Amino acid sequence: MSSSSNLTQQTGKTKDDISGLKNKMAE
Repeated sequence: MSSSSNLTQQTGKTKDDISGLKNKMAE
């Protein structure tokens, strides 16, 4: 269960990172 929760958090963080990169590319 714990590892599954960590995986979800990592996925969310990755999405945030990708969004940040896209914003940088847009500039």
